Amino acid sequence: MTQPVLEIENLTVRAGDRIVLRDLNLSVEPGSIIGLSGPSGCGKTTLLRTLAGLIDAEDGSISLRTRDSETPWVLAANSEPPDWPTFRRHMVLQQQRAVMIDDATVRENLRLPLRFRSHAPAPHDNAGDWDHQAGALMAQFGLSASLLKSVAGTLSVGEQQRISLIRALLIQPEALLLDEPTSALDADSVTVVESVISALARDRGLAVVVVSHDRDQLNRWCTDQMDLASCVVSHAPDNSEPVAAGVGGRVT
Repeated sequence: MTQPVLEIENLTVRAGDRIVLRDLNLSVEPGSIIGLSGPSGCGKTTLLRTLAGLIDAEDGSISLRTRDSETPWVLAANSEPPDWPTFRRHMVLQQQRAVMIDDATVRENLRLPLRFRSHAPAPHDNAGDWDHQAGALMAQFGLSASLLKSVAGTLSVGEQQRISLIRALLIQPEALLLDEPTSALDADSVTVVESVISALARDRGLAVVVVSHDRDQLNRWCTDQMDLASCVVSHAPDNSEPVAAGVGGRVT
């Protein structure tokens, strides 16, 4: 049986005097795309940021299995993994608003991760390989390679959103956390992004967790869904193997 890439056990997260998530459990297998739904304030983005290590959990643990280690990385409440930068490379959060250096070129923005120590042993260990893979992904996402020379600040919001997503994929994470990844895209571009991410998840064994307010998008794109408001997990009709466990109660 395939081991999950990502496992969340009894996760409780507090914001001030309010418990946002309580005793949440989730298991995500390779190639799965888990959609998080629910009204504003129910904890969707909070969960993504907690998985990425940007918010400390009050209780519970997050385990991440990687291809280059037999032992999973464990992020427990009130603790840090032994190699924080490397954990961040394997668990990548793509926020709704693209983070770009506006006065740098697209190529320079895409190469930013090469400056970080945690990416030194990555498969793409030189700028030439990185550019080649970036060009291939840009083509898949419907972007011209000529944009590599463009100043990032001159791009449309939708172009920036796709470029930022490409940069996240270049890192080759084990788990990809997406917060409203297509919010600035037209319908055709949304279809392209969904198709490319689905193919990469399948081919790479990537575990994807996505937040979207678009229920239709979650229904057509995700293999499983978790409604954080009602704490119910549902599976796509053609998904015979459940990949997500149920979640515990939530206190607002």
